Amino acid sequence: LSTSRIFDPASANRTFRIVSSDYVVSSVLMRIAQRLATEAPGIRLEFILPDEVATDRLQRGELDLMIGPAEFLARGQPSEELYVETHVIAGWRGNPLFAAPLSEDAVFEAGHIAVSLGSHRTTTFGDRHMEAVGRSRRIEAVVSSFTMVPWMLVGTQRLALMHRRLAVMMARHLPIAFADPPFAIPAMHEMVQYHRTRASDTGLRWLIEQVRGGATVDGEPDGAAPPPAPSA
Repeated sequence: LSTSRIFDPASANRTFRIVSSDYVVSSVLMRIAQRLATEAPGIRLEFILPDEVATDRLQRGELDLMIGPAEFLARGQPSEELYVETHVIAGWRGNPLFAAPLSEDAVFEAGHIAVSLGSHRTTTFGDRHMEAVGRSRRIEAVVSSFTMVPWMLVGTQRLALMHRRLAVMMARHLPIAFADPPFAIPAMHEMVQYHRTRASDTGLRWLIEQVRGGATVDGEPDGAAPPPAPSA
């Protein structure tokens, strides 16, 4: 395991392996990759989608960072909160439902797109809490990644629960609209985790702060967490 104590991003030649969902890559990590192309040209970022062996790989020290909700992290390794994410109900901009405030009945009467991750078909944080509302949804399509969702909404009357950061970003490129859910969905605390032997790695600390700084919505912090003390 590498535990470098002196780190100069402008001259460093290093690869960081990061496990994160396509939602995090698209809405947060993409901004970092763009900036580092000029500010730290020797830094290579390898993004790996979560799977059933990701936590085992982190335990063995094969990964630099794992990013996700707390319940998906490895046991016994340090973690920190990166930012707080909220969810929205998204749909095609031409969907008449978005011409007025969304009602709970309207949301559950519509067809929906759900996300199911990995070979074990893991239910997402958002969909799990939407099921907890206690009303059944008519699922018309199931996709295996978060970034597929907005493409499946365009030209239809379907709805989907989306991360706010992803919805904000995709609304710049696709004709989608979004609104706050008319029922309670808990905020999602997005965490970053690393192997305990890397706690003094200044290069890894620099990377974590880059990720935290990239967690903005339209230039505003919107729930980005300040640097906390690592928790074991």
